[in-house]
Amino acid sequence: MQFTNDVARSGLLSNSKGGVGIENQQFSDTAQNTCYMAPAPKPFLIFFTTLFLVACGGSSNNTEDNAGNQPPPNTIAPVVTEVTAVITPSYTNTPSYTFNTTKAGAIVYGGDCSSASIHANSGDNIITFNSLTSGNYSNCTIIVTDADNNSSLPLVVSDFVVAPPASIAATRPLNDTGITTCGDYAYMPFPGAGSHNNDLDCSNQNPSPTQVDAGTERAIYGSSPIPAGQDALYGRDANPNLNSDSDGHKGFSFTRFDVSGNEVNIDCSSYDNNPADGTLSPEEAQACYTATPWACVKDNVTGLIWEVKTNSGLQAHSHEYTWYNSKDGNHGGNTGIGDTGIKETTGYSPPDRGYTGSDKCHDPSRCDTEKYVEDMNAANSCAVASAGPWRLPTHEELLSIVHAGRMSPAIDTAYFPDTGPGHYVYWSSSPDANTWRNAWNLSLISGSLGATPKHMSYKVRLVRDSQ
Repeated sequence: MQFTNDVARSGLLSNSKGGVGIENQQFSDTAQNTCYMAPAPKPFLIFFTTLFLVACGGSSNNTEDNAGNQPPPNTIAPVVTEVTAVITPSYTNTPSYTFNTTKAGAIVYGGDCSSASIHANSGDNIITFNSLTSGNYSNCTIIVTDADNNSSLPLVVSDFVVAPPASIAATRPLNDTGITTCGDYAYMPFPGAGSHNNDLDCSNQNPSPTQVDAGTERAIYGSSPIPAGQDALYGRDANPNLNSDSDGHKGFSFTRFDVSGNEVNIDCSSYDNNPADGTLSPEEAQACYTATPWACVKDNVTGLIWEVKTNSGLQAHSHEYTWYNSKDGNHGGNTGIGDTGIKETTGYSPPDRGYTGSDKCHDPSRCDTEKYVEDMNAANSCAVASAGPWRLPTHEELLSIVHAGRMSPAIDTAYFPDTGPGHYVYWSSSPDANTWRNAWNLSLISGSLGATPKHMSYKVRLVRDSQ
């Protein structure tokens, strides 16, 4: 015999059969709670109507009936489902996550994830995970236990990657510039002044300049003065204990790794046709790389691991991409131009503006920076142990590998072969604060930064953090 919640919870039921009572009858209300009906202690008639007391059991009602019967316990467990997964890669180390539970209860976290949120309400719940380090997360779970101690099955959080930007990552040492020569101060009518020179051997002058005292150019160049305190006289480049060319030109220090993350020990000096200059030309570096390829390079000063470009395939140096970031707020007010197919894009420009994308990459329908990051992480190229996921570098990080003593390209090609050809412009992850249409990029012709519209097609060199 079933009664509505309103009737059952009122505690009263009238029987219109003139004093004929129904004692200790069991039935259910519409919420599937078990109800017990018993007469008042002494059945009495009021206009031939008997009043009965009704008690219903539920998750929070343990009242016994007059016969001492205890309602059965609630054994229905919460059902927990994922609503919104963590955006991956996450550029914050405290990502948010949304799940739904059919019942309220206490939250228990499993795996590598935890949160300050320990109680779930019935319905959707938005939580923020406690601080996570850079890396992949595939073992996080959530269990909800209700007031009757019924626990849900573990909700397995979808896999995600944490890749915080440099602004919230640990501080890093700075690389030196790679400048190892001095410039003179040629001006007229200084006696003996010759033409200006910017590639003088600082130590081979008369006298040599220092950080404090100026020097004089050797007479063969015109005897012009050489100002003190020049870049070549400071930092790792000027320290003979740190500027061995065996691991990078002067103060730079790099380590090569193959596609599996194993260190590649190779001596490219045999390809150097001019050992006196202490470096390889792009052509000499390419010959060494072709003989024994490597997939990435670790900067031993900053700890960053850099992608090495190839002649063909996913990482080909000739590929170009539009700037796109739809996964976090680091886009300066607009996500940029995403590639949705051959000659099809999404972003700030309508189709009639002619911004049809790059189509100049491994998959012509995925030629934007965001999709390239996804493809590289899926390929897991250069799987160095404990390294973070691939990501687009900030403009400051791109500057850290610029060799300011070289041009076209302004980088150590002995460790970064296949840098070119073309305009050598590489996207950074940094949007331009001056206009939402632009993002910062680096030209390796001169090693200088610039900001250009996001619909432009430029090259990409990804980076990952080492642990």
